[in-house]
Amino acid sequence: MLRNLSRYQIYLESKRQFYLSFFSIIIHSFTFQDSSWNPPVEIIGNFKNDVAEFYFVIKDKLNLEKFLDIFVKNPSEIKKLEKFISKVHRVTIKKISHPNFKKLSNEQLGNLILYFYGQIEKFNYAAAIIRAIDRQIYSRLKNIFKKKKDSDELIRLISVSNRLSLTLKEEIDILKLAMKIKDKSFSSKKVQKEIDKIYQDHCWSTCSYYKEKPKTRYHYAKTLKSLIKKNPELLLKKIMDKITNELYERERILDNLKKDEKIIAEITSSSAFLKDYARMFVNKLIFKSEPLFEEIARRTNKKIEYIKNLLPEEIKRLINGLPNDKNLIKERLKHNICLVHKGELFLLVGKEAKEFEKKYIEKDVKEMKELKGRIACKGYGIGKAKIVLGVNDFKKFKKGDILVASNTSPDFVPIMKKAVAIVAEEGGITTHVSVISRELNIPCVVGIKDVTKIIKDNEMIEVDANKGVIKKVNS
Repeated sequence: MLRNLSRYQIYLESKRQFYLSFFSIIIHSFTFQDSSWNPPVEIIGNFKNDVAEFYFVIKDKLNLEKFLDIFVKNPSEIKKLEKFISKVHRVTIKKISHPNFKKLSNEQLGNLILYFYGQIEKFNYAAAIIRAIDRQIYSRLKNIFKKKKDSDELIRLISVSNRLSLTLKEEIDILKLAMKIKDKSFSSKKVQKEIDKIYQDHCWSTCSYYKEKPKTRYHYAKTLKSLIKKNPELLLKKIMDKITNELYERERILDNLKKDEKIIAEITSSSAFLKDYARMFVNKLIFKSEPLFEEIARRTNKKIEYIKNLLPEEIKRLINGLPNDKNLIKERLKHNICLVHKGELFLLVGKEAKEFEKKYIEKDVKEMKELKGRIACKGYGIGKAKIVLGVNDFKKFKKGDILVASNTSPDFVPIMKKAVAIVAEEGGITTHVSVISRELNIPCVVGIKDVTKIIKDNEMIEVDANKGVIKKVNS
């Protein structure tokens, strides 16, 4: 039975476009009860017309403190989490990379799709752990640097990883190839071979939970052509110098910390890397699963979009020629609330979903005057605001616009590079928007509640990421 949640604290954790099947898997991952890592949070998912909002439900913040202490008292736990993520990726890639799905029986195909979603669920379980750590670790770091003037900058440097994000690795690989082409050290045949390698290593980075497409070989060829006209050697040097300087500054800060404070710093850095690491593997699996969905679409005579908007169990029923509740499927897509409470999963549709939303989620949104958030990357930008919740919004984003999002993910990187500044609702140190804005050196302010509702499309705004302030510009 669903209990009253009035005494619980409910926080928006993420908001973006989703297929319903992936939305349901994220919610279901919070039913895991078989690990010492189980985060002390519950989840509410609010799904409306392909846009999903995820809320963390917290009964007592003290439980988050205790959860963080699991990793503080035993730092090797974070390494175990990385091994868990790597193993799930390795075995899943092997299993879903089938040479010919047409040879599988309906039963085998149905079991494989359930396996695929089950493995995606494991990645999201790992992501939930990192998000729970992130929820509490910022306050610990704030306390460590409370006597320092520039505490946000110190926290930013502490969170820098000594391992490259996959986004940055891709950029470096492309720049290195551009240098070789410019120096004429590669034949045209060798260039095509190298482009193909970059394509194989990185094309899936833009795939995600909705209609995002992989990058093409043409995309990489076009990018290289543009870079060759510039100075790829200088661009690479700037990136490498920035990495070197930040790691040097990080070590300098670490030298002045106590032993327990250093552990907090290392957990922060590892978590920032792991969140990107896990998410990239999800994107890769989604890319690798496309032939599987194509075969299901062929057998069932249904569009892939329709299939991905079913629950995994319904996809299996569809494959086996069994009926699904068509009315429920339509109702869910219009609006559903899916949540986990006390380890139990609840699905609300129609009137029930609307009443729940009104009682626990809907809030009055304030008018924009001056908004204050946490500095993720210093700088300043002024331009037109564009609210971007997913791939359907990418086409409206132009160079020089200000990106306003709940959070970003690897598929957002191409438009992030066009942004003069970024503003985000999610405020964690390890969030994608925090990590990548720093790597790309784009002014960024995060942690502004309801910012995707407060700021309107095409409003002229000023982002002062030196102060963490956003203002509307009077025309």
